[in-house]
Amino acid sequence: MPVTMLVRAAAALNAPMSFFFEEVGPQIDEPEQPFISGNNIVIAQALGNIEDRKVRAAFRTLIRALAER
Repeated sequence: MPVTMLVRAAAALNAPMSFFFEEVGPQIDEPEQPFISGNNIVIAQALGNIEDRKVRAAFRTLIRALAER
């Protein structure tokens, strides 16, 4: 099918060109993004602001340990 026909069909359907290629080819799952919101953002930013690498690593270890409970 010539590209011009796809362009016209997409315009007629008011759809993006990608509509015709959905589920064509290998399907790649998008990686899950960690959910961070509200106070968790503030905590993550504060953790990132800790300059001492060892202290920052200790806090990460503590947070992971507490999360497993």
